[in-house]
Amino acid sequence: MCRDYGLAEFHWDRAFADRPWSGSHFTLQVHRLAYRHRTLVNDELRSRYGRFTPRLRFEKLQRLLTRRGVSLLEIPESPGNAPYFRTFWQPVSHVAVSVIGTHGEYSTPDNLRVGDVYSIQAPMAAAEVEWRRKRVAG
Repeated sequence: MCRDYGLAEFHWDRAFADRPWSGSHFTLQVHRLAYRHRTLVNDELRSRYGRFTPRLRFEKLQRLLTRRGVSLLEIPESPGNAPYFRTFWQPVSHVAVSVIGTHGEYSTPDNLRVGDVYSIQAPMAAAEVEWRRKRVAG
């Protein structure tokens, strides 16, 4: 089950209909900022964090994280998304950042540029990262 709040999506799942729901992950759909819909970021977020730019450059995000001592590792992309997207992973927090790798008609949004952050998702477990690495090496 997914609950879409515009910029953020929260996902839950359950094994059986009689079992409780459990939160599985969330995704910040950063690419949606490029559409410049005023209601995408609610007033509370705007008052706390200020203006949200229509694009988040990965270089800028990486520079800010590096200053805070947080490193991102590039991991193999899912075959269906390569080479259009690149994924960077933070092993301590299990956060993944998806970035536009190259433009592709029908594969990437026209209003984003190479190097723009597409989304931020958590958690991405170490097991998925290992699975991706094995697929590339295999």
